[in-house]
Amino acid sequence: MVLSQLGFSNVVLSLSRPEYKRGPKGHDPLPLLYALIAMQLEKIPNIAKLVDRLKSDHVFRYNYGLNVLGPVPSTSTFSRFLNLISKSEALEEDFKQ
Repeated sequence: MVLSQLGFSNVVLSLSRPEYKRGPKGHDPLPLLYALIAMQLEKIPNIAKLVDRLKSDHVFRYNYGLNVLGPVPSTSTFSRFLNLISKSEALEEDFKQ
């Protein structure tokens, strides 16, 4: 996959949560980032359409690193993730390298 050739180590490190034994585990930041990049590549107009595509197309979900059998991230999850990325400078640092 083309996206696996890109290094997003700073983003993953800055957005990863510590592992807790209780509570929801959340989604891995790398597949969320891949899905947002795929949204641009596939010309998907908004996050709601991206979530619909992820729910209906298991191959699309698999290609971008999301669990095929697990739950699809919600529009709220993607919105919060975009908010975190916009506040962080890690993505910009990864693209400079």
